Amino acid sequence: MPSDDFEELLADIDDIEKSNGEDSDKKNNFHADKLDNLEKKHDSNFNLEEEIEDESDKNSGLEKAIKEGEGDLPPTSLDLSHPDVLEDDLNNSADKQEQKGEFDTQNIAPEISLKGEISPEKTIATIKFTVKGSRKWNTGEPYIIPIIEEKLQKDYDDIKSSFYFLREPGDEEKRGEIKKSMIRFIGGAIKDFQDQYNEFIVKLISTLTQEIGKTFNYKDEQLNLLIYHIGVLNLYNTLTSKLHNDRIGSCLKLLTGNRVAKYIPSEFIKERVLNWYENNINIFNLPFDGIYEFEEMKKNILKYYYSTMDEFNKKHKSWDNEKNKKSEIIQWFGITNVYVYKRFVERTIF
Repeated sequence: MPSDDFEELLADIDDIEKSNGEDSDKKNNFHADKLDNLEKKHDSNFNLEEEIEDESDKNSGLEKAIKEGEGDLPPTSLDLSHPDVLEDDLNNSADKQEQKGEFDTQNIAPEISLKGEISPEKTIATIKFTVKGSRKWNTGEPYIIPIIEEKLQKDYDDIKSSFYFLREPGDEEKRGEIKKSMIRFIGGAIKDFQDQYNEFIVKLISTLTQEIGKTFNYKDEQLNLLIYHIGVLNLYNTLTSKLHNDRIGSCLKLLTGNRVAKYIPSEFIKERVLNWYENNINIFNLPFDGIYEFEEMKKNILKYYYSTMDEFNKKHKSWDNEKNKKSEIIQWFGITNVYVYKRFVERTIF
């Protein structure tokens, strides 16, 4: 049941809505003094958590997020064996399913369900996106990511009803700030939510790609080619993993009856990823179909993977809990890097 403080807040909000309906000037020019009085009257100690419905995917776990099949590899492949590491990994695995990463953790976002393919000459949903590859191995997943237009439209509709999103870890606990934003939204003072959220996602994508470049020592044109071969699907999964792990990126929308729901606009984020690739990767004249460049890149990533695995095994000799081990491995490699390794390493511990 809603708290008394929350009911009182909603009563004042209803008063504002009624006054806005009576006078168009009031509707377009929200009274700051009334807002200030509301904020003083209703302190920030009431518990919004009970009032917010969580529409986010509740099945966020590595058992869905980490699967085989992150994209086809070119017809040629490197055979860089590392017996010591591979033997340790295989001996510590109960079965092949663990090698596929089917274990429980809260650190990685759920894998999206992909069905069908998009031909290179077609655009995706409502945005312009060019599939730059021309070979079988680089015109399917992970170089494409389907968008369901009905769900994308719902995301846009939800965004129109949204008043707050989690920018940083801990923002969910800022009840006073959330309350103020809700009141301002009802009063018509928040008009650029979509632009703000779009900027937040685009900046986060750029930050993640730069972090990947630093980890694997790539920059400029080589980094652009690496990000291209990682693929839009894997970058999307990396991004949503970051959102889930850091508890950021969720939006709060106002429902009928002044109820509040929390959600992540997944299709909107997919669209942002595709748009980012079109504007930051596809504009360059890169060797998109180059097998040699891909193999050299794969060789480099493999070296980083085995080196990092060696360091991990040296520091961690034994484990009391296998589940904790898996979670610690994810943290050791870095959530941002998980899908990079899965893209270029044919068999990983994830």
